[in-house]
Amino acid sequence: DDELTDASLQLDWTYLVYHSPFLWALDKGYYADEGINLTIKEGQGSGTTNDLIAAGQDTFGFADTYTTVQRRAAGAPVKSVEVIQRRSGFGHACLTEAGVSGPKDLEGQSVALVAAESTAAIWPAFAALNDIDLGQVSIVDADFSNKVQLLAAETVDCMIGYVAQDTLLAQLANPNVADAIGWVDFGINLMGHGIIVND
Repeated sequence: DDELTDASLQLDWTYLVYHSPFLWALDKGYYADEGINLTIKEGQGSGTTNDLIAAGQDTFGFADTYTTVQRRAAGAPVKSVEVIQRRSGFGHACLTEAGVSGPKDLEGQSVALVAAESTAAIWPAFAALNDIDLGQVSIVDADFSNKVQLLAAETVDCMIGYVAQDTLLAQLANPNVADAIGWVDFGINLMGHGIIVND
């Protein structure tokens, strides 16, 4: 029987390097070889991906595991079935001249943060673990469409995001953006992204 089963994979973000394995396998026909007619969709954050999976809008999601645990604890019918990235990519990147080499150096800086992103939920814990005075950090509300541009255009000193993902995009757009600092090295020892499904 050559009939394929339709399925969808909702990503966590617009296409980035770490989505390549999914897209490569689609291009090679590997899903079709297994009887799956897969549609891959770009996303707007792990929270949105979890919401779409919970609502039954997509078959599979690729999302941050911490966000999935949060949603499930709140009663959403989502579950993680495979963790792909063993370490969380939460982190921050700053302009070189900001002189940020550790967490406490974020004090006195303007920092772009997307309230709907999973990093925003972890930010208070990261600050508490590293004795950051939140009153000394100027948070600039950003959204998914402008976060990278705010840092690349040097409108803010720093950006909270994901190491080797949106922080890398900012660095590629502006070489004056320093290497990102991963929060996993400063007490935020969480799993990264994986595949989620509806219960």
